[in-house]
Amino acid sequence: MRILLIEDDIEMARFIVEGLAADGHVTLTEAEGRQGLRRAQSESCDVLVVDRMLPDIDGAQLVSEMR
Repeated sequence: MRILLIEDDIEMARFIVEGLAADGHVTLTEAEGRQGLRRAQSESCDVLVVDRMLPDIDGAQLVSEMR
């Protein structure tokens, strides 16, 4: 499964990526919400995992824009 993780905390992102990789998932990461939104719109991903509190855009707003 291809997963896009949008998380600004580098240590948390690393922890999540390692766990998902251990289960065989390919995980793409972005640390900024707007860049994550652009990547989600331009690349094929099965799942988005979005931090709720991103510095440049609220995670809920990002998901709303994806709809």
